[in-house]
Amino acid sequence: AVPLLKPNKKDKRLIEARLLGSILGDGWLSTNGKLVGFSGKGNNKDLEKIKEDLAELGFKSSSIHTKKTKSSIESVKGKVAYVNGSSSSITSSTKAWKHFKKLGAPVGTKVLVESKMPSWILKGSKEIKCEFLAGLMGADGYTMSRNVNIPSDFNPIRLSFNKIDSLEKNAFDFAKSLKKIFQDVGVKLSNICKRPGNIRKDGNKTFKIQITLAKSIDNTIRYLENIGYRYCEKKE
Repeated sequence: AVPLLKPNKKDKRLIEARLLGSILGDGWLSTNGKLVGFSGKGNNKDLEKIKEDLAELGFKSSSIHTKKTKSSIESVKGKVAYVNGSSSSITSSTKAWKHFKKLGAPVGTKVLVESKMPSWILKGSKEIKCEFLAGLMGADGYTMSRNVNIPSDFNPIRLSFNKIDSLEKNAFDFAKSLKKIFQDVGVKLSNICKRPGNIRKDGNKTFKIQITLAKSIDNTIRYLENIGYRYCEKKE
């Protein structure tokens, strides 16, 4: 039996790993060196867990800020989609900014800057790699869904991230380093591919890297048992 919600281990290195994974997904480090931010998925309990982990590392964080959002997204094919929603976020201090920058978190808008896998994650223990991946999957990973055409079948679990066109080589290099980490903890990937992206307000064209986990039941169970999702109760 696997618990629906795994307790977050309080070892400081594991906390750093899963928070770094979350920053690479939904978080950010401001360019002015003052703030580390984390975005929620509509459930404030998720951000409360992040606040607890930041406190374990000795960092204070803001109260949860929620706002309504309106945005338009233009695809590279020229189609425009209008999206209304709400977002929640918290921020932490300059002290936290310096800490996570030292741990290898990217500074600025992630789609515009290179992604590099920190060596302490690549060379870390199985537990460190699992917590890092769980934080990343909680932010940018997909959950299983039923196959529309074959109701008795399910779709594979995926992970995706976006980059501007000029960073294509870096994006694939980063995806390969993710593949190695997944393999190190016993989870196989079936595919890494490039998908069409959008046109940003600054005019830059983007593309999406989509990483697909092998769909076998054994591989899916290994993923759910060893990695799973952090900071996203809905996905858990």
